Amino acid sequence: MSLSVPDFARFAEAAALPVAAAGRFAYTGALTLGPDSGAIDGRLTIGPHEILADLSIAAEARRPVIGGRVSAQALALGDVRRLAGVARSLATLRTRMAPHDAQGAPAPHRGADDVARHPMRHPRIDVEVGAGRIDVARGEGVSNVSGRLTYDAGMLGAQSMRLAFRQGRFDFNGQMNLAEDRRPFRVDGRLRSWPIQDALEQLAVDLPVSGILNATFDVTSSGSSVQAALSEADGTATLRLVDGVIGTRLIDLAGLVLPSWLTAPSAGTGMARIACMDADLAFAAGATQIRKLVVETDDVIVTAAGRIDFRSDRIDMVAHPRALRPNLIPIVSPFEITGELSSPRIVLEGGVAGRVVAEAPPSAC
Repeated sequence: MSLSVPDFARFAEAAALPVAAAGRFAYTGALTLGPDSGAIDGRLTIGPHEILADLSIAAEARRPVIGGRVSAQALALGDVRRLAGVARSLATLRTRMAPHDAQGAPAPHRGADDVARHPMRHPRIDVEVGAGRIDVARGEGVSNVSGRLTYDAGMLGAQSMRLAFRQGRFDFNGQMNLAEDRRPFRVDGRLRSWPIQDALEQLAVDLPVSGILNATFDVTSSGSSVQAALSEADGTATLRLVDGVIGTRLIDLAGLVLPSWLTAPSAGTGMARIACMDADLAFAAGATQIRKLVVETDDVIVTAAGRIDFRSDRIDMVAHPRALRPNLIPIVSPFEITGELSSPRIVLEGGVAGRVVAEAPPSAC
């Protein structure tokens, strides 16, 4: 069989569906269906790229079960976005075609109850996915993408997902309940040797941050919005950044006026070097508990702890620095970051906290 849609946006507009600027779609291949099984074998063309499908269809408790593999040698990040837009349009069409109740409202079509009543409407999906690479805004993107995607009665899952970017690796598992308006989700994983600056450049994101990032995380929250994700997060995360640099203008944009001795060496370049940073975070009840934060620059080691409450828009953190240079010992002192997240204040405490350099404070790195 062969199907071609020269301009999906025009098709969606004519069908009164949410318009997705998806461009041209074409499918060529075979679709076979029998009493208890079937197969989909073909290729979907999105712009210059092709997605290959080798799928099987089986019956399980009167429900269609789709398995197999979907792969591509190369994709663009825009292709992924276009596929998501098409999926939203088709989901709207599916809702429109679903049975309606006596008042004319669409009958429920999500969740376990509807699966039991109408099993043929709810295929279960469990497929392997793979891509040689996914290109982003400036050409080079992630590579060696692999894992499994599942879908069952509104529950979308990603299992054993793995991708690479240069020397970095990202492994994660996740699931999201699309049957609920809150879109509750859980995600856990590990980021290893991830080059932050290179990744941001490929995404055309202009942030003056660089370094090699390692992280672990296990978080549950709501996916209905960014604010909901922050205010409902629960779980833990650890971060470690080495050989990093952060632009002082980013600190300025955050509304912070840090003590002069903390960024003075970077004044001429507009960049502050971070030899390393370690953070241990816990999320609960809309707040992020900074259990430990250690930052080492060429001049000081700062150890901090505190709390960020996204529901009340407040931060309270206490930092204790130690000088690594003799000339800083008389002026280095503890400080607090407190107040509204949108306009936090720096409060310097009295006294001198810088240790004598001869004591050789241990490196945080």
